[in-house]
Amino acid sequence: MSLKNVLNKVMICKLKITKEIMKYYDEYREKNKYNKDMIKWNYTCLNETVETFKKYTLRKDSLIFDVSCGTGWFGFKLKEFGYRNFNCANLSQKLLDTISIKLNQKLISFKESSKYIFTDGITEMKDAKGEMFGQGDFQNYIKKYQSAPNPQRLNKIIEDIIKSARIQKDDLTIVTVDA
Repeated sequence: MSLKNVLNKVMICKLKITKEIMKYYDEYREKNKYNKDMIKWNYTCLNETVETFKKYTLRKDSLIFDVSCGTGWFGFKLKEFGYRNFNCANLSQKLLDTISIKLNQKLISFKESSKYIFTDGITEMKDAKGEMFGQGDFQNYIKKYQSAPNPQRLNKIIEDIIKSARIQKDDLTIVTVDA
């Protein structure tokens, strides 16, 4: 299938706010449309990922965290090969509800939450005494500004960290994903 045909079918590319995206996926789960479209479109990424995973992840008890897991297809496929420790996250609670408890996984909804990804340059900054900033200090900044909308929240966190006069010797990278 051509890229043009896929883009015409996958309207999510045109959605801008979380509520629209959640509604799209909630409706997409009806009548197993998600899985049917993956087959119809000859979507091979999941199979390729499973093959790569089997090649490089030898421990069958490795914790697998599937973000944006859809209907859990990836976890079910890995289970066929003996993997057994799954966590699954998705914006759509309705998609999460389609996943069988037989997968033995923790299901996590991203609804109304934020995820922070950051480099060690944040937590390894040092004060005048040579003490590192640390993850706990970073969490305090997150709590302090949690009510501010993103990206203002992220800007305020970074401004405060920089104003704290800590010594920075590494990059400062923070990514925030809001549901």
